[in-house]
Amino acid sequence: MQIQIKLAESPEQILEAHDLVRKVYKKCFGGLDINKLKGRKFRHEVLIAVSPENQKVLGTLSFMYPEEDKFPCESSFGFKLKNVLNEKNDYVEIGRFATSDECKQHLTVVISLFLGIAFYLEKKQIKGWVATIKDHIFNFFAKIELPMNNIDQKPILRKNSLMWKYIEDPKTLHLFDITSEKSIEIFKQKFQHYTKNGSIIIDF
Repeated sequence: MQIQIKLAESPEQILEAHDLVRKVYKKCFGGLDINKLKGRKFRHEVLIAVSPENQKVLGTLSFMYPEEDKFPCESSFGFKLKNVLNEKNDYVEIGRFATSDECKQHLTVVISLFLGIAFYLEKKQIKGWVATIKDHIFNFFAKIELPMNNIDQKPILRKNSLMWKYIEDPKTLHLFDITSEKSIEIFKQKFQHYTKNGSIIIDF
């Protein structure tokens, strides 16, 4: 399976990626409908993994930039990062990760997104990133020895809120930050052979 990884440029690609995230979150996280979430709109860029043959979006994630000294996860979950990261304006938040049902058995799609993170951070000269992830991604990162810096904070939410459906159990939610240097090193070390054998095409 060959995968092309690139930034979504057309409105159609951005909408297709959004629809994939909406579908996955609704199915996997207690019926959570991201279209009903209210909150600040953050500047972001959408990374997509597509089939080179038909350009169908098979996976996606987003790079989201802090605004007014606040990250999206602070707005969504109530985290407080002001005193945690001294250079937070040079960091991005990575989130809205989703892959299509037909790709569940194809690890190449997931790996292509992680390689895309490395190339994006390198191209944009970003110093580091923050993420809020569930157990399955956290365990994968731990398995490949990604040196995540755990941020020991719990979400501040009302139990009847839509985001509480996503969390379900706060113990399954992990907030961390990591430098771009370390993540680029690990992702390329573990996965760059996929680009060398032609399985993954980086197109940006």
